[in-house]
Amino acid sequence: MVEEGESGGLRALSEVLLSYGERHFDGTPGQKGARRGVWAGVLLMCGQFERAVAALWEHPETEVEAVHLAIALAYHGLLRVPSRAETNDTTPLSLPTNGPPALALSTLIWRYVRQFVKMDAKEAIQYVSTICLSADQGSGVGKEQVESAWDLVRRIIVLANPGAAWEELVGGFRPDGTKFSGFIEQCAPLLKLSDLKDYNNQILIRSAQSSEENSRTAEAIKLFNLAGDYNTVISCLARALGNSITLPNTDENARNIEKTAGEILRHYERMNRATGKERDAVVKLLKVREAMEAKDAGQAELCLEIMESIDLIPMDGDVSKITRRGEEFRDLPEALQRNLQTFLTLTMDALAGVHQKIKGSFVADANKQITLAALKKKSRSLMIFAGILKYRMSPDVYSYLARLDVEIAL
Repeated sequence: MVEEGESGGLRALSEVLLSYGERHFDGTPGQKGARRGVWAGVLLMCGQFERAVAALWEHPETEVEAVHLAIALAYHGLLRVPSRAETNDTTPLSLPTNGPPALALSTLIWRYVRQFVKMDAKEAIQYVSTICLSADQGSGVGKEQVESAWDLVRRIIVLANPGAAWEELVGGFRPDGTKFSGFIEQCAPLLKLSDLKDYNNQILIRSAQSSEENSRTAEAIKLFNLAGDYNTVISCLARALGNSITLPNTDENARNIEKTAGEILRHYERMNRATGKERDAVVKLLKVREAMEAKDAGQAELCLEIMESIDLIPMDGDVSKITRRGEEFRDLPEALQRNLQTFLTLTMDALAGVHQKIKGSFVADANKQITLAALKKKSRSLMIFAGILKYRMSPDVYSYLARLDVEIAL
C-alpha cells in the first residue's frame, strides 16, 4: 500500500477529490437525484477521516452517523484531535495551515449529548468516556483530551435532573450510612481516573463547587459529602441555611436543604465528624427554623424557649456579659452574623407574645408580676445587646425592637 505522502498516493488522490467538492458527489441538497453520505464515503476512501466525519456532521440527518464514525475511528487510533489551542469553537474540524486536518472529538460529543443530558445522564457519560480513546496522542494532546472528558462529566453532573437517577450517577449513602458507588465511579477506568482520590478531586469536589455556583446547593452538599470533604460540607450547609433562613415554609429548596442538613448532622454525630464553629452554626440555624415555625403556629412560649436554648442572645441582665458577647459576635460564622436581625426580631416577637398572653391571663397577681418582670429583664438585655451591634442592622429594625421593648416595659 502506498504511503499517504508518496507521489501519486493518498494525499495526491485526496487533493484531486477535494477539488471536486461535496456537490459533485452528493448533488445539490433538495434537488432531484441528491444523495447523502457519498461525499463522506469518498473522503474515507482516501484517508481524509476527519473531513469525512465533519461532512456527516454538517447535516442534521447524519449527525448520529458522524458521532459514531468518529468514535470508531478514535477506537482504532485513526482520528487526529487538535490541541486545545487549535480547537475551533464554531466547528469541530480544524484545518491548520502547517499540518493535517484534526477533529475536536470532545466538541462533537458534547454537541451531541447535550440534547439528552438531562433525560439520560448515564448515556451521556458513556459517550463522553469515548473522548479518552485519544488519550495516547502525543505532545500533551492526549492529556488535554482526558481533561476535556473530565470537564464534560462535571458539566453533566451539574445539569442532570436531581433525584434517584442523579444519585445512581454519582453515588450516595443508604439509610444505614453505608456508601454505594455511582455509575461515573464505575466508569473510572474508561475516564482514565487512576484511583478514588483522583475521582474525588477531579470529579466530585469540582462538580460540587460548580453546583454551588449554579445554586444547586443540595447537590453540592451531597457531592462534598461523597468526596469525604466533611468540613466543607458543614461550611456549605451553614452558608445555605444562612441564605434560606428567612424564606417562607412553602419554599421547597429551603426545606430540602434543611432536611439534608438534619440527615447529615445525625450521620456526622454518629461518626464524630466535622466538629467546630461551623457545625455549631448549622445546629443553631436549624433550631432557629424550629423557633420560627413555633412562632408561626402561635406558640410564643416554645419559640422563646428554643431561642434561649440556642444562646445567641444573652438575656440574663448581666451588662458586662452582654457587652462581652456583643464583642465576640464578630467571631461567629458569617452565616450567623448575617442573620442577626432575624434572631433579634424573632426573639423580641416571642417576648412580646408571651408578655401579652401573661398580661391577659388569670394567673395570681404575684406570679404574674414575677413573670412580667423576668420578661422585661430579658427584653432590656436584648436591647443592650442590639445597641452594641446597632451598626449591623437597619434603623427600621432597631426602631421596631425599641417599640416592642417599651410595650413590654409598660
